[in-house]
Order: sequence, then structure tokens, then C-alpha cells
Amino acid sequence: MEAINRKSQKLIHCKVCNPNGGTSIRLIEIEMFKMWEFLLRSRHELQVVEPELCLWLSETAYNDNAEVFDHAGKVKKVDLIAIHIFDVEYSFTHTIERYSLAEETKQVVAVLSSHIPNELQDNDLYQIEITPGSIILQKPSPKDRRLMVLGLNY
Repeated sequence: MEAINRKSQKLIHCKVCNPNGGTSIRLIEIEMFKMWEFLLRSRHELQVVEPELCLWLSETAYNDNAEVFDHAGKVKKVDLIAIHIFDVEYSFTHTIERYSLAEETKQVVAVLSSHIPNELQDNDLYQIEITPGSIILQKPSPKDRRLMVLGLNY
């Protein structure tokens, strides 16, 4: 079963640069990107560079239309990591979603799991679900236009 039955999601693919010169790739939902980028800059003194629009598709959705998507742009394997946490006090499940390059998924899951409180881990009150998929990076367009369309010019 796919996480929340989602077959696609618009993401921003970007690099995060730390003061020591290290970089890493992040994949952030387009709706959250500007707030996330502001927090990284203002609270953590990190720089976010090279934002690119991309479309994440589940493996099933991609394969269903591979003949079209294979020509759409650069493709990378990306997993959707869904963490379902049951809240005993309110009797509902809260879901947190993160996207990860497929080769980094095990490491990302380990980091996310380390933030789950012991009482939830000890009582099996959480579940991690990984949905394999791919991103299709937007084909290059004039940089100024791309940033304007994404709402990323400052």
C-alpha cells in the first residue's frame, strides 16, 4: 500500500551548504519550501542553493507512464518515508513525511527513528513506511523565470 495513496508530489530539490563547505541534497515539499529555507538561513546559518522544481512519483505511478516520463527530464530514485505515530492521549495517528535520495534512505530513517521517544518505540506506537519512487527534475529554463515561477526571488 502506498503511503496515504499519494502518487505524486511537487518538491524542491536543492543543496544545503554548511559554513564548513559541506553540502547535502534536500527534497522539500513545494508548499513548505520558503518557510523551511528561512529557518535554515536564520536559525542554523545554512545556505540553500540551486533550488529546482521536481515531481516525485511513486514507483507504480512512474512505471504506469514510463514511456512519457523517460523523456520528461533528469530522473533520480527518491523514496517517500512516512512515519505514522499513534498518540495515545488523543487516540489518533499523526503522519510525518520526508523524501530521501534512495541511496540515503537507510541513513535518513536511522536519524528520524532516533527522534522517536522511547515510550513510543517500546510500545510499538509508530510505524515507518517507505514508498519507492522517482523524481523528475524540471528541464532547464531561464533562471530568472524559474525562480519567479517558484516564488524564490528575493
